[in-house]
Amino acid sequence: MYKLLTVPVLCAAWCLGLTTAALAEEQDGVAVQDTQTSPMVYEQDLSKGIDGALLAAFRQARLSVSSEQGKDEALADAVAALKNVEINGDLLKVEFDSKKVSDFVKSTGALVWGGSSDKVVAWLVNIGDDSSQLLGGSERDLFSTQLSNAAKIEHFSLTFPLLDLDDVQLVTPAKVLARSEQDLVKASARYGAAYILTGGEESDGDGALIFKWNLYTAQGAHLGRGEAVGQGAQAAAKSASEIARILAAQQESATLQQNVVSAGSGNGGFVLGPNRGYVRVKLNGVQDLADLSRIRAALVTYGYESSFRVAGYSDGGLIVDIPSGSTATILDGTLTHAAEFTREDNWVYRFNDSNGTQAGPVSGTVGPRRAGSAFVSAPSVTVSRVSE
Repeated sequence: MYKLLTVPVLCAAWCLGLTTAALAEEQDGVAVQDTQTSPMVYEQDLSKGIDGALLAAFRQARLSVSSEQGKDEALADAVAALKNVEINGDLLKVEFDSKKVSDFVKSTGALVWGGSSDKVVAWLVNIGDDSSQLLGGSERDLFSTQLSNAAKIEHFSLTFPLLDLDDVQLVTPAKVLARSEQDLVKASARYGAAYILTGGEESDGDGALIFKWNLYTAQGAHLGRGEAVGQGAQAAAKSASEIARILAAQQESATLQQNVVSAGSGNGGFVLGPNRGYVRVKLNGVQDLADLSRIRAALVTYGYESSFRVAGYSDGGLIVDIPSGSTATILDGTLTHAAEFTREDNWVYRFNDSNGTQAGPVSGTVGPRRAGSAFVSAPSVTVSRVSE
């Protein structure tokens, strides 16, 4: 029977170095708690030790909300996210707080993504020496099965076409390999596709497999491409991981667009949040133009370009456009946990490393436009929410 082992007891056990047997004795008289309905309940073998079992379970919880690695998990991270801990024989059963797990993943700069139920229709071609074959219906090979399994691990699923008369009249191996988007869009519509995956697999002659793929929206807009070389399972895992990142970015982008608050006033107010190729943020606490070089140095340290643009000044803060090729939440996570910045609101941060206002000409002071001032004041700022 499962018996609840409270977090304080477990922490005390770690501090005292108690064995599993000693923990079992400690459980007497503790109430039973049913955690079967929790989506974040995991079991791990205690043969790897309590710490190892807890970390392994926390890793499972983390992977359930993100396919990106980020920083490694620490024991303290796992303990902080715990709700319940139980021991059943040689198994450690733990339940984590889903919000705390998501918060941890966000703190690593990784994208929180629990997966997608949107249909991804896969048009794959096996490229042979003499001919090429569409894969679908009953015509499936080992790699298409490996790719389907890898997709499930990355929290999305592939739908393969029936390859009946309707399909083969529109789609041929040559059209898949030539990226004939319009025919693929027509053929995929019957399956309720949200996304269309095309790909070709072939042997490299040395026992490895080459898989090249492209991903489109249901309307045929190209979202990304990739290539993987290796054994079948390895190539499938790499491809599925890259496809998942694109799907996650699409999902995040759609959510952010839905959450944008319209300015509506027509007064030229700034809209903070992700844009094409950059993220617009507001930086409070910038007191002197000399601070710009310090901000630039901090951004470069965290892997961002030095060529950010100052868009203006509004309500005591500097409006800055930061170039970014990654998802906007990664920048948010970076600025939230960087020592140089403090997050104050959605896309609003305080710069903590200001030189302070320096004595000198007015043009060197950050603030609303005055004679010779370098910045233009905006009457309002509109903010789009960071995706949860």
